[in-house]
Amino acid sequence: MHSINSISEFHRQLSLPAPLHPLVSVIDVAGIKPDESDIWEQFYVNFYSISLKKDVTAKIKYGQQYYDFDKGTMHFIAPKQIQSLTIAEIRKMNVECGKGY
Repeated sequence: MHSINSISEFHRQLSLPAPLHPLVSVIDVAGIKPDESDIWEQFYVNFYSISLKKDVTAKIKYGQQYYDFDKGTMHFIAPKQIQSLTIAEIRKMNVECGKGY
């Protein structure tokens, strides 16, 4: 299992420019390009996260369930909550990850 310990590290893993502030960041989901590493198979972040997403093409698992982003969702993640992200389909289709922040 992999940990992401800072917002700056999270930006690097998503191939985004460095955040403007070390403690707060707003990311447009359409602009992310997750790297090819296996970190996304099972990971947790060491900071709080609030996400507002719609039409996400990746499968995101939290606990034992997958999130349903078809009609949009807002979710809150506390530090050290295990998640997984399936990005293989995005790579094959060469499409955006979705919409939201």
